[in-house]
Amino acid sequence: MSNRSTWADRPVLVTGATGLLGSWLTLALHQRQARVVCLVRDSVPSSKFCVDGLGSVVETVTGDIADQTTIERILGEYEIRTVLHLAAQTIVPVANRNPISTFESNIKGTWSTLEACRRSPLVSEIV
Repeated sequence: MSNRSTWADRPVLVTGATGLLGSWLTLALHQRQARVVCLVRDSVPSSKFCVDGLGSVVETVTGDIADQTTIERILGEYEIRTVLHLAAQTIVPVANRNPISTFESNIKGTWSTLEACRRSPLVSEIV
């Protein structure tokens, strides 16, 4: 029986990597030797992603989750097979103050991600 991780060398895209769940997920995937690519819109200095320096051990692409062209480029350039989509505006007061921005990230961002994955011949899993 092999001790090799199921994730070893698997090209994985994580959206929302600077969030609470995304930071921990990115760390877990890195520890399992996945080839992790993170789509990051803004630096969040207090996030686990930044505090633990995860940006220096995974590939980081700066961009907006609602930009389908950017997502398609990432999927192609990094030969992504698995997409773990966690990007969203989850803070209710911020969402209430910025409903259009929240719509863009939560609804359009999810649609853009799913459409880019549908168009990619390599993506086999989306979570």
